[in-house]
Amino acid sequence: MPPRASASSAPQNPSPSLEEATAAEAAINRAAQLELAGKYDDAFRLYVTSAQSLLHLSRPSPTSTAPSSASPAQQTRYKALAKRALDRAEKIKAHKRDVRPVARERLSRAVQAAVLDRAATVRGRRYPLWDTPAPSPAGEQSKEYDDPDGLPSLSPVQRAALAGWLRPPTPVHSPTLEPCDLVQETITDCSVVAALTVCVEHNRRFGGRLALGSLFPQDGQGLPVPAVQGKYEVRLVLNGAERRVEVDDRLPVRQNGCLLCVSTRGKKALWPSLVEKAYLKVMGGYDFEGSNGSIDLHAITGWIPEHLRIVDAKFQREKAWRRLRRAFNDGKCLMTVGTGKSPGVFREHQLTPYHAYAVIGLEDEEHARTVSLWNPWGRRAEIARAAEDAGTGGAGGLTRPEGPIRMDWDDLCGIFDSIYLNWDPGIFPDKAVVHSAWQPNQAQNGEEPWTANHQYNVAFTGPSSAETEVWVLLTRHITGTEDDQSFIAGHVFHAAEADSVSVGRPSLEATYTDSPHVLVRTTRFHEESALSVIASRHGTGIADATYTLSVFSASPFTLSEPTHVFSFSQWVDGEFTAATAGGNGLHPTFMRNPQYALTIKPGAIGATNPNGAQLRLSVHGSKDLPLHVQVVWGRGERVFDVRQTKIIKDSGTYNYGFGLCEAQVRAGTYSVIVSSFEPETLGQYKLQVECSQSFDIKPIPQEGAGMFSKRLQGQWNGVGSERTSQKPVYELVLAKSTTLTVRLQLVPPASITPIKVSLNVSANHGKPEREVANSGSFSDSIAGALIQNVRLDSGTYLLIPFIISAHVEAEFAIQMYSTACSIKSRQL
Repeated sequence: MPPRASASSAPQNPSPSLEEATAAEAAINRAAQLELAGKYDDAFRLYVTSAQSLLHLSRPSPTSTAPSSASPAQQTRYKALAKRALDRAEKIKAHKRDVRPVARERLSRAVQAAVLDRAATVRGRRYPLWDTPAPSPAGEQSKEYDDPDGLPSLSPVQRAALAGWLRPPTPVHSPTLEPCDLVQETITDCSVVAALTVCVEHNRRFGGRLALGSLFPQDGQGLPVPAVQGKYEVRLVLNGAERRVEVDDRLPVRQNGCLLCVSTRGKKALWPSLVEKAYLKVMGGYDFEGSNGSIDLHAITGWIPEHLRIVDAKFQREKAWRRLRRAFNDGKCLMTVGTGKSPGVFREHQLTPYHAYAVIGLEDEEHARTVSLWNPWGRRAEIARAAEDAGTGGAGGLTRPEGPIRMDWDDLCGIFDSIYLNWDPGIFPDKAVVHSAWQPNQAQNGEEPWTANHQYNVAFTGPSSAETEVWVLLTRHITGTEDDQSFIAGHVFHAAEADSVSVGRPSLEATYTDSPHVLVRTTRFHEESALSVIASRHGTGIADATYTLSVFSASPFTLSEPTHVFSFSQWVDGEFTAATAGGNGLHPTFMRNPQYALTIKPGAIGATNPNGAQLRLSVHGSKDLPLHVQVVWGRGERVFDVRQTKIIKDSGTYNYGFGLCEAQVRAGTYSVIVSSFEPETLGQYKLQVECSQSFDIKPIPQEGAGMFSKRLQGQWNGVGSERTSQKPVYELVLAKSTTLTVRLQLVPPASITPIKVSLNVSANHGKPEREVANSGSFSDSIAGALIQNVRLDSGTYLLIPFIISAHVEAEFAIQMYSTACSIKSRQL
């Protein structure tokens, strides 16, 4: 069984341990016993997974500064044990060629450590995992430290105003620092400054150390102190883990001494400038392209990011106010807001386009809902003038801060485009984290956009008598390279059991985003015991994109991979074209969707599961393409109306970019249907079929494929009585024997008016002599009425469409297909 990550003990930074080594050795011994008992599949899996764990233990992670817990002698022993396990696995594979493959265990410590190791490099620099503050640099204490990575790059405006780099004598920390003290300079770091501002306000109100506590060295009380040589370390949450970023204390200044980065009024404290420098070092320099407050705050504080788009139709301002006001005033939530292209003027305040503002207050008194905003950028010119007048530089000449911008909540929702939130992860008692990598599958071309979907199961370990909040955070690791053009989405399904995604409802329709974070908030209801989580990626570039998935819950749970390992797998390329994009099952064109005949072969004697073969169907496509897949009891034939067919399993609600379902099925032939939501929605997709038993899959031809086609249109005029209705009659002349298919449909389609069609041999004067075929009784199927594959001799026939009531006026269309000749027709 794949490893499980316990919510209470899942490590953020996996590390070697003696317990792992002992468990791996025990697994090898167990594998030997299974091999002797002839259980080769289980033995093979244990040999391989044990070898993976031992190889991981034999080498320390180069991203960590902590020494390995394995001595050189232990490392040599672990390598020898791993080799022995792999040798046995190879012998089993040579003896039993159809041995069940071992799935890659994304939750193993070895795999996660390797992912964090790869994710340590950003823009060509490696940032090690944070263990403890590094010791002071050796050498003369009087020698000033210069960052070996050099000085951060500057923006064009900074370069034009730069007078030099200065080591300011400003105190590192000030207990009286307030939000109004922070000042933004002429760079595009408004989101960073807004993030630091809300941290300062939170610390002032609740006595915390957000952002402040990430700077080292520190004193015994956990407050930053001056570094003797000017070497500082900043602990940032970067690519799934806390990492060490080193900077020196050199900062860019103008000719008058004003800092060309974030600064504080009255030169109160240096720590905001140093934290900003460390973060912008990772992000590429002071010529920062811009971000948003929730992304920046996640890196600086580790708090859970959330993006609310006010302009989204799903945004509910009343519900949002109640939720945010309570959490903000309890200190559980940080908040910034961002403007769009043309925010305009609010009272006397000219709002800046594409700008971040810090939220420093939410008040609800006497039916007045007020938001207090702080704009550090608005003070830049005033500070510069005050510094020049004082002749001392910096912000020391400015002593009286201007007030915040106060506006009504409804005004804010009408002016700003987005609200950026960060939530205290401590509000959730249980958490699990997994680090992994998306990789293009073998069926995908690396030069084209590719998709990858990883499934995880969340199993709740205790009963729930009430609804429980569950949050899922998917974080795409940054690399700093321009070729990473990817979109991510988190899909969460509610399930009755942990290994199925098809038995429950989706939490909500997932949307792909190019943001590094996507948060899905859902509720676990008391009757539900599991969730299935899909970490999804679509894009081009990086062939091995890494990510971190974090699950937060108010009740205990375990996070695991699906337990099923499929011995047989096949990819099928497909496309929705103008002829095959039929839409969902409510459309009469649904029958045109791509369909496949899937034949599950009987399993080997003694190896067949009495409950049938385990089957998984997944369809992957563009991030903008809503997809759905289902397997139905169709005997491998084309299904025309899915509502009149037994559905074995489907993927539930249409989802952008992918659809997935699992089922247990017995040997036999089934029909698989892939569809997009709306007709004529074009795009390519890839269907993956995985099964525990061998299978064959082949496309089901479209109705009338390879046949002559003819279309008739007409109407029932509603004239007549029940005894003497005026039925349209069509004469068909066949020059030679042929096989004929006829489909009658209402135009526009309706499923509330039953219809049928009859085919008769023609007598003299256009009268029917005898019926040779009909569509059966009246049908209200949206696919219409069908005469299928009837063999006819050459001659003259009468085709008669019927509607259930002679008083109904309606239009219809008749589609005919013939094998041997075209059909001559006329209405009588």
